[in-house]
Amino acid sequence: MQSAGLPTGTLYFCIMKKWKKIVEHRFGPLAVLALIVCLLSFIIRLVLMIKSWGNLDLNPLSFAGIFLVGLFYDLVVWSFFAMPVAFYCWLMKDSWYQKKWSRIPLFILFTIITLILVFSAGGEIVFGMSLMYATIL
Repeated sequence: MQSAGLPTGTLYFCIMKKWKKIVEHRFGPLAVLALIVCLLSFIIRLVLMIKSWGNLDLNPLSFAGIFLVGLFYDLVVWSFFAMPVAFYCWLMKDSWYQKKWSRIPLFILFTIITLILVFSAGGEIVFGMSLMYATIL
């Protein structure tokens, strides 16, 4: 199967090649963190939107508002969590960053941040659902 003269999958490999180049950069973990924060928040926002479908204003402007305001909020949250990662990457020399031992503190930092984000997302679902059921009763 061909698409515009290129074999299928070429776009995927081009994107992965560029993504690998971004991630291998010294400040690449900030891009990974932005992806984690935005993707997790998007999934939570989508789940809560589906669960409260009956109470929503069904027009495209409302949906765009939900996701655009949410994206702004996600970028603010990302900037908060990006501070320690950026500080670590800023202090780390390029020659040290290429060493395997330098990944250990970064992995620990990412584990802590991801656990905080997942715990926060779980809280949003639990309290969002309880608030939704409280308004129905």
